[in-house]
Amino acid sequence: MAVDASKVAHKHCMSTVIILEESAKGMLVDLDFPRDSMDGKYIARLMKYVMGFYELDAHNCIEFVCDGHSANRRTFNQYLRKIIPNATYMTCFAHMWNNVHKDFIDSMPQINKFLSLAKMLFANSDQRVLAWQLFLEDRGIFKARPVFYVASRWSTWLKSGQYWLRYFDHFSEFIDEVDSAAQCISELKVLLRDYRQSVLVKFQLILLAILAIPLESELAKC
Repeated sequence: MAVDASKVAHKHCMSTVIILEESAKGMLVDLDFPRDSMDGKYIARLMKYVMGFYELDAHNCIEFVCDGHSANRRTFNQYLRKIIPNATYMTCFAHMWNNVHKDFIDSMPQINKFLSLAKMLFANSDQRVLAWQLFLEDRGIFKARPVFYVASRWSTWLKSGQYWLRYFDHFSEFIDEVDSAAQCISELKVLLRDYRQSVLVKFQLILLAILAIPLESELAKC
């Protein structure tokens, strides 16, 4: 049985998936948007409900699959062992794969800094997003809304890198025209006006684009 907790539209979402023995596919059996905080007790109550509703034998539950977060391990040890005594905790393979690629991401600090600053530039500012889109439209480029990464989803990091490589030179021009005292803009101007740093960022973005397709292909196998 796998339990995954994510934030969707600023609300908690809990999905429960059952993977039957000798089956390679999981079946979504429950999707909930709880109003209360999602703690270990909540997960334990949900597990008991799902197992009772589907008449699952708790002693036949042999794995509890989740991400590697310490809070989930603590939940398993404190609450779930009593419900599924024969189960062992197992870290989701996709999460482990993401952890491996986190090391790859960390090896490119210049890209990390650039993508982070670009994200801050447009975060919560529809006006800047519109200004950027109009800037591109003046140059014959349409429907090019900026792409940002999500820290826990390294595939979004790849897509964001591909996007900014495509419009890197345009973005440098755009930043020069932005009149603002915001720190992220000041740092972007320093980075992009420094020839060595600018070339290094673009080179790493090119390298990332070359590697992105095989990396995404591997992720899709998870």
